[in-house]
Amino acid sequence: MTLPFNYEAVLDVLRSFEGTVVATFSGHTHNSGYAHDRGIHHVVVAAGLESPPPVETFAVVRAYEDRLEWEGFGDEWPEKTMRFPKRKGAGECTEEGGDTKRKRRKTTKQV
Repeated sequence: MTLPFNYEAVLDVLRSFEGTVVATFSGHTHNSGYAHDRGIHHVVVAAGLESPPPVETFAVVRAYEDRLEWEGFGDEWPEKTMRFPKRKGAGECTEEGGDTKRKRRKTTKQV
C-alpha cells in the first residue's frame, strides 16, 4: 500500500472530525486493502484493469445511517459491513462479514 509523505498529518485532520468522517476510499492497489483506525474505515480499491478478462472488478457501496455495506465483484472483497461508531463515546466501529482476503469471483459479460 502506498502512503502519502504526509500521511500522519492527513490522519490527524481526519481524526479531528470524530463522528463525522467514518470512511475513506482510495485506489488503487494491486491486492486491495483495509484498515480500521480510531473509528474510521480506510478502504483501498483493487486495480480493476489488472483483472484478467472476462473478470470485471468493481464494488457497490450502500450507505445507511449506521453502516456502509460493501458488495465486491471480480477481484474485490465479496461482502463487508462497516459499522459506524455509536454517537459520542458509546462504542467503537466494527467490521463484520466478508473476508478481508481477496476472493476471485468470475463474472461474465452479457452480450
